[in-house]
Amino acid sequence: MTSLQESATTFDFDDRLGLVFIVEAASLSVLAITSLLAYIIYSAVTIRIGATRRWSTDTHVHYYFLNLMIFDLIQAIGGMFNIAWIDAAEIYPGTICNVQGAFKHVGNTGAAFSTITIALHTMQVLVLRWSTPPKAALLGSAIIWITVGLMVGIPNIVIDNFYGPTGHWCWIERNNFQRMGLQYMWMWLAAFISIVVYIFLALVVKRIISVDGYRIRWTSPETRSVTPSDGSDPRQRGSEGAIAVRMLFYPAVYLVTVCEVNH
Repeated sequence: MTSLQESATTFDFDDRLGLVFIVEAASLSVLAITSLLAYIIYSAVTIRIGATRRWSTDTHVHYYFLNLMIFDLIQAIGGMFNIAWIDAAEIYPGTICNVQGAFKHVGNTGAAFSTITIALHTMQVLVLRWSTPPKAALLGSAIIWITVGLMVGIPNIVIDNFYGPTGHWCWIERNNFQRMGLQYMWMWLAAFISIVVYIFLALVVKRIISVDGYRIRWTSPETRSVTPSDGSDPRQRGSEGAIAVRMLFYPAVYLVTVCEVNH
């Protein structure tokens, strides 16, 4: 049984104003993602085959990126449900609360799994040089959706009122163990894997680490300064360094969002 305090919480002006900002941010996210998805559909349908601006599914990343965008869209829509709590000046259990909890749960967990998949695939292609057919990404995407579906569906079947008010929005209201196992753990795992993978990739791009098959070794300063034997322009080293730095931005941004969600 949930307590009365957990079942319904009234909001003052400051609470409602804070929720307004959350709804505005969620609305902008929905607008940005739907615009991007609309362009992807337009590109795939109307732009001629072979054009550089045409969206295709020639690589795994295209599938995983679409997955990530859809999960982010679901999460953002969940944030827009706060309009109901702004209007009522309180949050209470019910259909709207359950739907918001499900949207936020699916969106956050699915985005975490998609982030892990993209990071590992990037490592596979750029460092390990393993190749798999692009259609194999469909299997990976299916596994993600099935896993998320089970993580959301089974608790709702087994536990009554699995979602409920958790402060200023609805989500898993029972206990921290369920929250950790069904969402937080996967978001932090995604952040950890992203940090490790992209730092490793940055070191490879900067030629601080050398990968030869299954062998990984540190390179000496002398080796890094040697002009590549393939005749590539040495001036590319500056651009490689910039690329290495940019690789670190994504895990940094994702870590910030994870910290905010877990706050």
